[in-house]
Amino acid sequence: MKSDSGSNTLKYVSLVTLTVQNALLGLSMRYARTREGDMFLSSTAVLMSEVVKLGTCLSIVYIQTGGLRQLFDTLRDIIIRQPVDTFKICVPSLLYIIQNNLLYVSASHLDAATYQVSEK
Repeated sequence: MKSDSGSNTLKYVSLVTLTVQNALLGLSMRYARTREGDMFLSSTAVLMSEVVKLGTCLSIVYIQTGGLRQLFDTLRDIIIRQPVDTFKICVPSLLYIIQNNLLYVSASHLDAATYQVSEK
């Protein structure tokens, strides 16, 4: 019984966290694109977010594998030695980058409420 209670709590905490994160992402993106002053390139923001994700993923793999040598071995085994699987991941990744750039364009041109409704 106790694990069911903990599982339900985790589900609701995850739901609330993702809801707040999604709302704050849209609002902060809208604010950043409509404020006065110098504007940044949306492609730079998308690139930097992907660099942060890459760093996070590499850190997790480093911790799981137990060392730098094992990290490189794992990356070689998964990325280099499986080119078909790598290509299958590259296509959706490219579409995801285009989608993120378009989200910045829409944040620049739509009001906040319309952006939140049309975002997903």
